[in-house]
Amino acid sequence: MARKCVTTRTAATNEDFNLSTAQSTTVRELAELIWKKVHGNKRPFRLEHDPPFEHDVQKRIPDVQKAKRVLGFEATTTLDHMLDEVIPWIKAEIDAGRV
Repeated sequence: MARKCVTTRTAATNEDFNLSTAQSTTVRELAELIWKKVHGNKRPFRLEHDPPFEHDVQKRIPDVQKAKRVLGFEATTTLDHMLDEVIPWIKAEIDAGRV
């Protein structure tokens, strides 16, 4: 859908777009969600990380209005649902030796 929006609209030429939902997700939230989908409650989630850089972005909320305005595109697939599709695909790719 997004590819068709971009390739059929002259206003999209040489432009960039956030093709996501407008919901913010931290790296920690993403890591924990993936962990739970892969391991369930069998293994506890534990995150270790370096301290952030002094001027590091602490929270990012994508602005998706340009995609909606120029392309008429609004993402509706949630991160949770997308991971339900992507994780089994990645597992299959690993099992097949392609990753």
